[in-house]
Amino acid sequence: EHICQMHETTATVAVTAEERSQHQNDTLESPFPFQNDGHEVQEEEEDDLNEETPKTPGYNSKKPTWWKKLANIRATKPQRKAMREMDSYRFQRAPGIPYGKYVEDWDEIFGASTSVAVAGESSSLSLNQNEGNKTIHNNIDDSKSGRNVWIELGCGRGENVLALAHRHRHDPSFAIIGAEIHPLSLGNMFMRLKQARKQQAYWTGYTLYGDLTYEKVRNRIASHQEVDQSVATPGLCRDEWSTDDGHGSSESPQLDPYQNVRVFRGDCMKLITLHTPDQSVSRILVTFPDPFPPEQQREWRLFQLDTVQQFHRVLKASEGYLCLATDHQGYFVWAQDIMQQSGLGWERVDDDVNRMEWLPGVSAYEDKGWREGRTTHLACWKAISANTERV
Repeated sequence: EHICQMHETTATVAVTAEERSQHQNDTLESPFPFQNDGHEVQEEEEDDLNEETPKTPGYNSKKPTWWKKLANIRATKPQRKAMREMDSYRFQRAPGIPYGKYVEDWDEIFGASTSVAVAGESSSLSLNQNEGNKTIHNNIDDSKSGRNVWIELGCGRGENVLALAHRHRHDPSFAIIGAEIHPLSLGNMFMRLKQARKQQAYWTGYTLYGDLTYEKVRNRIASHQEVDQSVATPGLCRDEWSTDDGHGSSESPQLDPYQNVRVFRGDCMKLITLHTPDQSVSRILVTFPDPFPPEQQREWRLFQLDTVQQFHRVLKASEGYLCLATDHQGYFVWAQDIMQQSGLGWERVDDDVNRMEWLPGVSAYEDKGWREGRTTHLACWKAISANTERV
């Protein structure tokens, strides 16, 4: 069974006009995060967001009924089975941990490791060639575990999480947590994790940015008018695997691929606010969050003054980076304004950080956006001062 031939089942969700019109008053407490990987949740009124200035009391943790229906599309039976069988990859705390208590040692989540980098060994984030004389070290200054922890919020089908885990397989300190709510997306990711464990191999069927770009996709469509824009770019997702463990071995019978990966199911801000300790994370990646374009929905956008403060709290001072990828111009403007208004110690470093270091692959959702004429907007900020206030 080829993983890359599994497409998400199109589910028709009935959402009445009455439900949509009363969504502000008819809200529910829900564990869903307020971003997605493109499961038809975006509204059509995209222009509502383009010129506004953020005026928001903060992140609203309540969900409208219509959004919950759209987001809670059940995974397929094989996907649910994979989730059960691959439970060891799930982000989970030890029994008896008080609610809201931060992780004290990342080994609690990823397991004790004998291969964590020792003091003096560094793993660096490469920069663009124009800034090649600079080095940003990934070493996490944590005497307990020494892990270099990254978190991706809204990881979708996990293409980027798995690509990063594979590309950092030579770095024993690297660990990444992918947070997502949509069952169908998570199902795809867990199916790949299941296949990886079965084959004792890394999935290498992702498409690298550069091999595929917006311009290449649009040129292909323009030169072949008969191409169906709703069909994914050929070769985007391939059933390719590698047993190379990064240490020169082409075969490794005891290879445990993705032992440095954990998946958080639920509201991504719960992962940050309830579990993540101060100054313990090297990178936070926000990839294609739901823009919630209408003005009346702005309270559900992930970038808010209080969420940005939480990001700043958990990132390592002078070493932590917040990276955003979105194909919605209005949301991109909104996020930049929020960062400017936050009053925290942030430095914009777009020109220094190479996309290939944090978003190397092209996901199915990004490819879909390109085929529909949207472009990807990227931004990176560096946390240049400490902030340990709990919001």
